[in-house]
Amino acid sequence: MEMLTEGKVSRKGGYLLDYSTSDKTQRDRFLSVLVTSADAQMADMIAAMLTACGHATSQIAGHVEGLRVMDSFVFDVLVIAVDQDGSTSLAFAIAAKAKLPAIRIVWISQEVGTPPVLAKSVIDAFLGIPFTLDQLQDCVQERLPAPRS
Repeated sequence: MEMLTEGKVSRKGGYLLDYSTSDKTQRDRFLSVLVTSADAQMADMIAAMLTACGHATSQIAGHVEGLRVMDSFVFDVLVIAVDQDGSTSLAFAIAAKAKLPAIRIVWISQEVGTPPVLAKSVIDAFLGIPFTLDQLQDCVQERLPAPRS
């Protein structure tokens, strides 16, 4: 049984639960997630799924807006539902990683089998459409860095 040993408010204002050291620690964290998609319905669905998992989600419509938001807030995860060719999304992912090096980037696309070569060096997880809640949750929380204070 996992014991709650400490809770603290992070720089981004979210409440992080710190469990006693175990492999499960990484999977039980509630995260601050930024979601973007050219398709507003897709962004709404992803945000609703992650909110149902207990994560704090914010949505942005455009990549420029996303970079501005990252100037004021720290996010644990960036979920990008890729546009048609993926080129602007990839540029956004590169800029986001430069701005917040510890951010985990999840790339959601119908063409996940052939991601751009450069994307493999920037993107932490690739998820194909359609996907389940469990698959999304696994991509968001897999191999997370230690909690930031």
